[in-house]
Amino acid sequence: MERIKQEMEAMGLNPIFREAAIRDPMIAAALGIYKPGDHINKDKKDYPMKEYIFSYIPNSEGYRLKIIRQMTGTWNGYVTIPSSHPFATKFYDDLNYKHNAPIELTWKHKNEFGVEFGFDHNHGGDTDEKYYANYDKVRQEVIDLFNFFKKAEGYVEPTSNSGGGGGGGGSGGNCDECD
Repeated sequence: MERIKQEMEAMGLNPIFREAAIRDPMIAAALGIYKPGDHINKDKKDYPMKEYIFSYIPNSEGYRLKIIRQMTGTWNGYVTIPSSHPFATKFYDDLNYKHNAPIELTWKHKNEFGVEFGFDHNHGGDTDEKYYANYDKVRQEVIDLFNFFKKAEGYVEPTSNSGGGGGGGGSGGNCDECD
């Protein structure tokens, strides 16, 4: 940490930028002074590409799964779902809090394949060896997120019908694991 402070002073960085870079590895990386630890360097050696797309996941037709390495060496995970998926119009916080997504989603974006939801491991402390999520861990989190979306394919939004009436059993197409 002291070395980084000295490098920033030698660069003549404004004290505000110095403090921000000390707290946030993304800022340090953007300034060109971030030095990853051995655990990140090993992960980079084992998985040298910046982006990995998984096309070999069983039953993933219509879905796109990928992870992308950030400047700090941490990974972000993404699953693109078909635009026709019942969750495609939902805000990611609805999936986090109402539908118990398996990992906290922080991203939603429409792309040429459908609607992409994502998560990141790029917060303060995520580069520390104790908290670092390596390629294998993030790959599994992406697969878990894909399975979450796959199970929800038949989900139907509950209606607030207070009018009684018949009902013939069943869940009406709702995904019990998604509520």
